[in-house]
Amino acid sequence: MKNFVTYISLVLVLFFSSCGNNRLNVNTDDVPFRTSPIDRLDQDIFNMDTSNIETSTKKLEAKYGRFYSSFVTGIINNGGIRDSSYAQRIKQFISDRDMRQAYADCQKMYPKTDTLKEEFTEAFKYFKYYFPNRNYPNRSL
Repeated sequence: MKNFVTYISLVLVLFFSSCGNNRLNVNTDDVPFRTSPIDRLDQDIFNMDTSNIETSTKKLEAKYGRFYSSFVTGIINNGGIRDSSYAQRIKQFISDRDMRQAYADCQKMYPKTDTLKEEFTEAFKYFKYYFPNRNYPNRSL
């Protein structure tokens, strides 16, 4: 019983001592940040010109860099963009009924990204506030 009372006392002390100083309650109005568009890989893939996969893939690689290759290999589990069956597999992915439904659901839930853009802008302002000498993350990582 004594250990229980000690434990509860310790929890209460930690709880009350953590209240009162919110480190995120800072003014970020003067923190410079240039907003960037939010790229929609989902839209780019499902609107891909499947009659010319090679050209479409080059455009996606130029836009998304290494992330596109990693996405195809790791997320879609396609075998990679250099794989001989890549064109066939990406067409299958795009035309798959379940994938089309998931894409349609995403479009319903996130038709616009304005709210996300505002939230990302605020998050990056906090990042720059707390880490002024660090660069913002970008897709070339």
